[in-house]
Amino acid sequence: VTRSNTILMVFLVIALFLMIGTTMFYFRLASIAFLSKEEISDNLNLDKFAKVILYVCTVLIFTITIFPEKIIELCKIIAYNI
Repeated sequence: VTRSNTILMVFLVIALFLMIGTTMFYFRLASIAFLSKEEISDNLNLDKFAKVILYVCTVLIFTITIFPEKIIELCKIIAYNI
């Protein structure tokens, strides 16, 4: 076995463990979401700063989703000027 194959095997083992861990996490999350009998209140008591941050993040996510080419162009301009 060459050195590159050994490194590849290590990464494959790490990927396998991460895949098993994330699968267990998502099954646990799904069981809590769909099998939980607790009542969930819709009241969110957020202060003004948290609401502003939430709205800013929402707008950024929609902007990145709708106009990805503008973000890529901006990143290129920044990278070329550094």
